[in-house]
Amino acid sequence: MASLKEKRAALVKQLEEKQGLLAAGKADGDTIAFVKNALAEVEGIDRQMDGMKQSDDLLTQIGQLNAKSGVQHVGGSDAIHAKSVGEYYVKSMQTAGFDVKSAIAHGYEVECKANTDTNVEGAPSAGYTPYLTQTDTEPARPYQRPLVVADLFSTGAITGTVLQYPVFDELEGNAKMVEETGAAPQVHWKDPTWKQDKIGKVASFFGISEDMMDDLSWVIGEINDAAQYDLKLQEETQLLSGDGTENNLTGLFNRGIQTMDKDELSDADRLSKAALQITTTTNFQADAYVMNPLDFWKLTIAKDANGNYLNLTDGAKLWNIPTVATTAITEGTALVGAFKSAKVLRKGGLVVKMTDSDTDDFLHFKQKCRVSERLGLQVKYPKAFVKVTLGKAA
Repeated sequence: MASLKEKRAALVKQLEEKQGLLAAGKADGDTIAFVKNALAEVEGIDRQMDGMKQSDDLLTQIGQLNAKSGVQHVGGSDAIHAKSVGEYYVKSMQTAGFDVKSAIAHGYEVECKANTDTNVEGAPSAGYTPYLTQTDTEPARPYQRPLVVADLFSTGAITGTVLQYPVFDELEGNAKMVEETGAAPQVHWKDPTWKQDKIGKVASFFGISEDMMDDLSWVIGEINDAAQYDLKLQEETQLLSGDGTENNLTGLFNRGIQTMDKDELSDADRLSKAALQITTTTNFQADAYVMNPLDFWKLTIAKDANGNYLNLTDGAKLWNIPTVATTAITEGTALVGAFKSAKVLRKGGLVVKMTDSDTDDFLHFKQKCRVSERLGLQVKYPKAFVKVTLGKAA
């Protein structure tokens, strides 16, 4: 086990390695938290080493006193002088008129100045035990599912709050073969239907004291990270399942996309058919499958009648199309799409603001932190997506 000096030297070396990041202003929350904890630990080691040195000095002084005056009998002018406890016992026995045999027989005892207490660590919050408690500032975090859906779409910026676009219908009438002087048939393109996609806002806030900001900055970083993840989780939910009511976006599942119910085909066959259906309906090529991890696992271990693996998947691909396995989609449902045909619209980016001007926060040394973002979803071609219900029909 490393000595206190060795442990202190190792900590100082690690702190010197962090100096460059601090000087360049590139230290993140974890680095700052480490430096604070390491400095506190070095300070604690210095206190222990100072205490040990003081104890050694006191012991040396006591030894010098014993060497000069010897061990003395407790009280009285007829004190017995001896240089050791053993010598003191013998002289005391002789003074009392006993020899060794009679002293043992009579249970002869002597008293001398000696510390009989045993040093122990002590109770959990007393004695030396607090020195033994070390805090690991790297917490055990709750599960956070990877957020993958937004990255499947194209991205676009918007300056207003509503984006509208025309949707053209099919041409009315058809061209025909005509005679040399025959009349050509008329065709007509109907007026477009205008669609609109609104920009929504997702946000949350948390409150903290100024003391906590100063003393536990690394904890504030953890809270801020959790708040930002929660915001992005809501974003993913809205992109897939938003119902378009009140402040909600209209998610992909509520855009009139194609659907495929159970039939006699296997799941793998129907997923392939869904990708083909996108191409024959829109001319887009499916660029991703989105499935629950359990459903993708079932395809991974699929076997034929002889128990041989079918090897339907190739790493993270099915039918040579990238497959995203996420619990963002429920088990028993798969989404096939030409995701790049749709856009996630963003107005600005993630915004993090802090203030002490809310109600009486200033008077009570409090701050509030708010995280927010504004985004929308544009789906010009709903038929470029197919929602597949997995499983065979009964």
